[in-house]
Amino acid sequence: MKNVYCLLALWATLAQLPLQAQSWKPFRAGLIYAYQPSGASVTSDIYTFRVDSAYATTAGDSVLAFNRVMRRASGAGGGTFYKSRNNLFGTRLQWRPGTFEYQLFAESDARVSQGATALLLRPRAAVGSSWAASQSPALTATLTSRSLQSFGSPAVTDSLAVITLSNGQVVRMSRRYGLLSATEMIKPYAGVPSEYVQAQQPAPLLQSAYSPLAVFDMQPEDELGYVQEPFSYGGLACSRTYIFRRIKTRRQTADSLIYTYQEQSRTQSFGVPSCGSPAGSSTSAVQNGRLAISLRTGQSGRVSYYGRTSPALLSGEYEYRLPPNVIQPLYVGGGLVYSGQAGCLGSVRILRYQVLYPYSYASSPGLYWPALDALTWSQGFSSELGLGAIYTGDTALQYYRRTLGNTVTTCGTRSEFATLLPTHAAQATAVFQVFPNPTTGSLQLQLEAPARPGTSLMVQDALGRRIRSMTLSAGQTTVPVSLHNQPAGVYLVQLRAADGSARTVRVQKLP
Repeated sequence: MKNVYCLLALWATLAQLPLQAQSWKPFRAGLIYAYQPSGASVTSDIYTFRVDSAYATTAGDSVLAFNRVMRRASGAGGGTFYKSRNNLFGTRLQWRPGTFEYQLFAESDARVSQGATALLLRPRAAVGSSWAASQSPALTATLTSRSLQSFGSPAVTDSLAVITLSNGQVVRMSRRYGLLSATEMIKPYAGVPSEYVQAQQPAPLLQSAYSPLAVFDMQPEDELGYVQEPFSYGGLACSRTYIFRRIKTRRQTADSLIYTYQEQSRTQSFGVPSCGSPAGSSTSAVQNGRLAISLRTGQSGRVSYYGRTSPALLSGEYEYRLPPNVIQPLYVGGGLVYSGQAGCLGSVRILRYQVLYPYSYASSPGLYWPALDALTWSQGFSSELGLGAIYTGDTALQYYRRTLGNTVTTCGTRSEFATLLPTHAAQATAVFQVFPNPTTGSLQLQLEAPARPGTSLMVQDALGRRIRSMTLSAGQTTVPVSLHNQPAGVYLVQLRAADGSARTVRVQKLP
């Protein structure tokens, strides 16, 4: 919490400074940064990170610290990961207020045999001037040029400084958009450090690919169909569950996006001998759910085995997911991954996440791995689709029907979900209860929701003869019905909506 308060205080201070005082800073608080390897294709993964905290040193320097990450281990542990304070460009950015000299610091990392290092950047130095940029390794930097240029996609025009290091590496900085390109400051798990280029303009959460308003862009009456097929060690699937969800309401407040929905599922068991369950099908009751997403953090309150979904965790950023008294898996962000989805889901960028577990098969402590088989768990969201989770563990989106503006888009087929959830017509008819039942003559109808305009009531005997009918007033919730003058037997009480859909309850009249 101390870091959070410091960060808020720094933001408040920066907001009062003139734009010129903030110019040329490589990174700024409150923004998400996105980079790709130089020369990579447009479908390459995008690495994302942010400023995690801010503070001042005793000497008066200002410091922005980057979020900590899980880094992939090198050597024999290439399939494992470890916690690191070093992000793509080190651990922190440090500068003396009022100057335009910025230093990036990276801590030593024994796992990749790298010592601590620092890189001094002077984007406002005289063109052609040189300075000692680093002591370990020993590097000299020269400001090669500083001019107005267009760059990025979409293209923007800004002052751009080019700094050339004595080892041939080049750093490009923009006055407004920060660090445009540089070589990563920590050795990767394999190969040599790569140059990374800004893939997207720095943006706050709600204007980035992680924006909850883009990731969760459903509207009332949108339909989502998921298929769940649990992992089976025998090779043959034991069961398959079809989950159908319909969005009921959408509400946005100053800091939250809130959905309510109905959901129902159907499970088909295949009777595989090794699974221990007979062949058959079962359907769950209709359930009502609620999903709330914070517009400040991107986290949602929907709880699963691994806790809250968090589509705002950036590349390598991690959270603990279970209480301390059990095995501590980590929920880890995977950046923006290009994924070619089958069918109409198309090829989109996925905000990918996975769970990592403590790795107990190595003598070196502190390693994590994604595990195997049933324990392997990942989750993906897409701000391009805006349908929430595309897949979660062994559950994947297979069908959707949504409305954007005046356009209705359908992906996949609804046939496997046809028997799930009431139809729209059935939903239009008010649900009601009749009591007492059986009755000696007097009945009371209790509607669960106020009657809609055009709702009518009809009572028939066992032969289908109408013995009473009436039109309910809009908003009416109770209706008295008398069977005193009718003989004992079975009667049908039917409530019909204006569109013709109806619900019927059988009533027994006693002698």
